[in-house]
Amino acid sequence: MYFQLTSFLSCSLVEDHWIFLDCRGDRYFAIPAERMPSGIPDLGHPAIRSRAASDLRKDALEPVTVHPPKAKFYPGEGQRDLKVRLIAFCFLLRAFARRSGHFTKLEAVSAKGKLPAHDSRPKRSLELCVRSFEKVMRWFPVESQCLPQALALKEFLVSAGHDVTVVVGVTTNPFKAHCWVQKGDCVLLQAPEFVRGYSPVRMFQ
Repeated sequence: MYFQLTSFLSCSLVEDHWIFLDCRGDRYFAIPAERMPSGIPDLGHPAIRSRAASDLRKDALEPVTVHPPKAKFYPGEGQRDLKVRLIAFCFLLRAFARRSGHFTKLEAVSAKGKLPAHDSRPKRSLELCVRSFEKVMRWFPVESQCLPQALALKEFLVSAGHDVTVVVGVTTNPFKAHCWVQKGDCVLLQAPEFVRGYSPVRMFQ
């Protein structure tokens, strides 16, 4: 559960801190929980007011629920498609070439990625897409690169006609952030028991 204060600012209470994700500033920041003890964000707090005074959403204090990850999506061993792998490679290459602004790009992809009601049939199966992406993903550095990887996977799947969600989670003591892609309550390309250790602070649908 988290709170979406503006289009770019969200937060979640994680242990003894409120953790904020500022997508526009491409950064996280924290406020000790005792400074906002009510269990909901204090919209008058200087750290919030200075960033979002005129942009607050009407539903800013309504919690957003994220599907708890229950299982890993298994794409199977089916057919190979070199064309689909090439497309996946291009999305990955473009995402890894970006040095910043990944959160802003995710917002843009989410905004345009809604499938029209009259065009609900995917161009390619989800199994084929995930299988192809997993193969070419091995050619890229993985350590500390979850954000461009998630961006590329979401862009790739949206282009193939699949609605998926990117979830950004955090943990404290020490602070760590991670993101992953879900289809419903199934995690794509990652172990659900690993991502359950992170508290969601934002999702891009």
